[in-house]
Amino acid sequence: MAQNAWIEVDFKGLDNTIHKLQKIKSDVETDLETIMLQAAFILEAEVKNQITNMGLVDTGTLRASVFSFVRNKFGFVDGVVATPMEYAPFVEYGTGQRGAATGHPNKPAWYQYGDSPGIQAYKFMHTAWENAKYKIIAYVQREIRKLVEFDVGFTTGFRI
Repeated sequence: MAQNAWIEVDFKGLDNTIHKLQKIKSDVETDLETIMLQAAFILEAEVKNQITNMGLVDTGTLRASVFSFVRNKFGFVDGVVATPMEYAPFVEYGTGQRGAATGHPNKPAWYQYGDSPGIQAYKFMHTAWENAKYKIIAYVQREIRKLVEFDVGFTTGFRI
């Protein structure tokens, strides 16, 4: 005949662990914007280097206009590097037939090249990302790791 059987699980020290996890969550939420802004600054510096290295400096307006900010939208925190210069997309993606022939890998769907001969795509933003992405990823991982390292600090006991 079958007997009633049950499993008892006894967790000890969970209150302290829960408190640690809540503190980590709070620390990450508090520090994430700062971390992402610093990551954006790394990319911003590389974008400015690419503008200079590619010989795209005439008056320096494009290079000087590049800036970084953090966008916190629906719980997602993005580090953003941008420029308000109206001609920046034309320099990045190119124009006309030459731009289309360059094959920019991140060209937005709305961007149209047109039929003119145009200019080549310089891809200064794309190249900057390709050059800096591993440094940025390593930086973000290192900073997040500093926030989330902790000892679990609980024991379990099972009795059947």
